[in-house]
Parts: sequence; C-alpha cells; structure tokens
Amino acid sequence: MEDLPRPHPGKSGWPLTSGIDQLTEKRPDDADWQRISLVMPGCNQAGYIEETTRPVLLQGYPNLEVIIMDGGSTDGSVEIIKNTVPG
Repeated sequence: MEDLPRPHPGKSGWPLTSGIDQLTEKRPDDADWQRISLVMPGCNQAGYIEETTRPVLLQGYPNLEVIIMDGGSTDGSVEIIKNTVPG
C-alpha cells in the first residue's frame, strides 16, 4: 500500500485515498493468500481509469495482480496508468 502513488493533484477522498487495513502476508492458518488476477480493459478512459483502479488497490489484498489492457489510448490514459499502478 505504501508503494501506491498519490492521486493526481486536486483529487482526494474515497475512492482515491481511503483504504482498509492491509491483510497480513499469510492467512491465519499460515498459508499463502490465493492469487487474484483482475483484467481491466480500456481505451481513452483518462477521465475514469484512476477512479477505477485505485479502489481495487486500496482494498489491500496481498496477492493481487491487476492487468490493464489499453487498446491504444491517445487521451493520456497510459500516463495515468503508469502513475497510478505501482511497479
């Protein structure tokens, strides 16, 4: 969660900055959490992409993979994705 970049200037509050407590790295029975993969399609969604990805990341699931498939945006979506999703 600490790797999550801050939202764009002028944007705050839910769903951009309010999260829940991070789950522990292991489940209570000391097993790994199952991997959850989320694939999000989009093209020219600059007005919405940050608001749709941040709430998912802020839920704090420790074994989450988010794949954003962008179909060639020309509206700045790719830059927002690069600045929103860690790694």
